[in-house]
Amino acid sequence: GGEASSTATYNTKLNAEIHLAITAEPAEYASSLCDNLFILYRDVKYRSFVLQFLPSFITTYYDVLHRHPESTDVTTKSVLDDAHHEKIHGFRIPNLTSPSIYHTPNSVSLSVDCGKDN
Repeated sequence: GGEASSTATYNTKLNAEIHLAITAEPAEYASSLCDNLFILYRDVKYRSFVLQFLPSFITTYYDVLHRHPESTDVTTKSVLDDAHHEKIHGFRIPNLTSPSIYHTPNSVSLSVDCGKDN
């Protein structure tokens, strides 16, 4: 179990090949790769392995959005629960003018003001 996880995490050739498969064009096997990474992600042992590819997916997604805005439906993937039913998550985009658990609006403006004085 743990041996396979560490092997996958530290295999630099495998990691480089997966990054290349995500970012290279054409991505004829991108859907299959995504499906396999989603399966791995469900196993807690492999989450950090899968998460290392998130920046590559985000970069590729924005690149496709920029070059082919009409094809966003092709690159959008549904999140499925364990029974393979679509799972919907609500989220909100952070607003720096509203307080959150990470900051208060006053402290943010204070740090910006301090930066201008230097």
